[in-house]
Amino acid sequence: MKSLRLIRLIRIIKLYKYAVKSSSEHEEAKMREQQKASANAQQAKLKRELEPSRLGKALSDTLTRRLIIGVLILIMVLPAITNVKSDLSFDFGIRQLFWFGRSGCDKIGGEFHCSDYSKGWMTQEGWQRMLRNYVSAAGDTDGIDPDLRTVLWMYVPDFDKNGVMDEIKNITNPA
Repeated sequence: MKSLRLIRLIRIIKLYKYAVKSSSEHEEAKMREQQKASANAQQAKLKRELEPSRLGKALSDTLTRRLIIGVLILIMVLPAITNVKSDLSFDFGIRQLFWFGRSGCDKIGGEFHCSDYSKGWMTQEGWQRMLRNYVSAAGDTDGIDPDLRTVLWMYVPDFDKNGVMDEIKNITNPA
């Protein structure tokens, strides 16, 4: 009988250990779930704190648009305001020769009619001087390739031929 009691007592102890062990596992599982829930709550709180508000989003979008517009304006305006060394004297000079070569002409009915030069803006000496100045300016290279600035041929209204478009073949030097 004593042995039977001993066996029962051992069974009860094992059962008690099993019950204590299962309750501690149950407690640990509850603790893990609580920790997960609190970690999820903390992450959600951080996410809400880090997530921009509607005002923040609107300000960010507005700032981005203004920055893009500013950069585009700079890209378009900067070439217009940069200092570029370009010599436009040849264009200006040839235009001057054109209009002064036609100085004794009037536009009548869509066509140019040239008359005597007694009323014109230019004299023949002045015309020759303009031609000489234009050609001599082409010889002043100022560091530019002289082959690019040499006058090889001119086709403008010739003052000596009553403003008719013609080749300028001869430029007289003053005596």
